[in-house]
Amino acid sequence: MEKVTITLTIEEEKLKALDVFLKKENTNVKKRLDEALQQLYESTVPEAVREYVGYKIGAAARDRSRRHAPRPAPERPVEDGQIHRKEDETPS
Repeated sequence: MEKVTITLTIEEEKLKALDVFLKKENTNVKKRLDEALQQLYESTVPEAVREYVGYKIGAAARDRSRRHAPRPAPERPVEDGQIHRKEDETPS
C-alpha cells in the first residue's frame, strides 16, 4: 500500500515551544503525531477492518518482494534417476 502525506498547520511559536519540550522527552513532533495517528486509527476503525487492511498491506508487500526476489539456481539435468544440484558438484 502506498503511504500518503498529511499536512497540518500550527503557529510557528507554538511549534518552537513544542519542539523545546519534546526534546526534553527525547522525542519530536513527527514521532508524537505518528503515535497519535496510530492510536486514532486503532480506536476508530473496528478490529475486523484493521485486520483486513493489515492483510492487504502484507499481501501488497509480499507481491512487491516476489517481483524483485532472486531466482534459485537451476538444477542440472537428471542423469540415471538422480538430481544434481549446484552444491553437489565438486571442482575438477
